[in-house]
Amino acid sequence: MKHFISTIVMAAGLSAVLGASVTKSFESKQSVAPFPHQGAMNPLDDGFQGCGRVNKADSYYGTVADSLYGFIYPNGNSDMCNKCIKIHGSTDDVVVEIIGMCEGCVGGSLEISDKALSDLQNQPGIELDQVGWEYVKCPKN
Repeated sequence: MKHFISTIVMAAGLSAVLGASVTKSFESKQSVAPFPHQGAMNPLDDGFQGCGRVNKADSYYGTVADSLYGFIYPNGNSDMCNKCIKIHGSTDDVVVEIIGMCEGCVGGSLEISDKALSDLQNQPGIELDQVGWEYVKCPKN
């Protein structure tokens, strides 16, 4: 009986030690992205038309990768049309309205209008090849 109790005590102690180290190891290796999506910001061609909008130099529009654009209706639109994305800069955020699908984008990469791209580029320390962004409610005009 004495041997049995000491075995249980050792097992409990070992379990507590291993459990703590496994949990600590898991927590230290966990990668928590600060924003739901990340990707490169690329220029959107002036004159790009989609979702009933036309991109102009002074607009805040963007396109998303086909994997995010979703089902395309016969008119070329999707449920993503006219939704908004907040792109997180180093000092200020930029909100763009989705007006189409970016054919060459992968993952969380976006094509954004010149105005939006300029607003991001003018922020100190911004890396346009890996910018965080998230879907948001569109601001009222």
